[in-house]
Amino acid sequence: MNTYSVSFDKKTVLFSDIDNPWRFKTDDKKDYDAKEFLEKTEEKDFFKVYEYRNEENSFSGKRICISDGKNACFIMDFVKSDKDICIYSDFSISNCDLSVSCNVADKSKLVIRTKDCGVKHFRMDSLLDGESVLEKSGLMMPVSISSNGDITYSMYEGLYSFGKEHFLCFGFALETLGEIIYWHLNKTETGYVINHSKTGMGVEIEKDGDILRLFSCSDKKLLAEIKL
Repeated sequence: MNTYSVSFDKKTVLFSDIDNPWRFKTDDKKDYDAKEFLEKTEEKDFFKVYEYRNEENSFSGKRICISDGKNACFIMDFVKSDKDICIYSDFSISNCDLSVSCNVADKSKLVIRTKDCGVKHFRMDSLLDGESVLEKSGLMMPVSISSNGDITYSMYEGLYSFGKEHFLCFGFALETLGEIIYWHLNKTETGYVINHSKTGMGVEIEKDGDILRLFSCSDKKLLAEIKL
């Protein structure tokens, strides 16, 4: 399986299936099989871009994965379809040693603890046809458990809300068990930030039209610029 991994200290904690990162329902509540095809991958120091297209369903999507390589990670999805759909984004927790515990802190926040680290997973934003459905968004936990113990869960955009243009943003903070409590994820006027409340370390995304900029919180250094 081709996956994008969210890792701490070189150990995979969470992963997402890149070949098929989303599930859908249509407004008649039926499952929707987009059968999307991975078209192109762009990879640089701090980000990876995956593009999807299916002419049969007039479907196109883009997933941008942004990471500082240590404590912070964002996944941003841009999806368009000719059909009105609701998107379910699946993520899997690596649990081969059966050490994982999960706390659903609220409908858009999951706190995961392993024997090595803690992870906070947030739904940062959810826009449907340009309108926020964040208050209607939520978490389903778990969707399934694999034979080796991996736990798959789904974060869905506005339940019973359907549209053609979708924007989803997920944030992850990773740290040792003692330090994870100090990591926070917040939405700003221009984007999103993940930072440590004591040290000030972290990263910030600024969205400027069709440009995404990634900055270091500690020194405001520009780390990457991505064209949507």
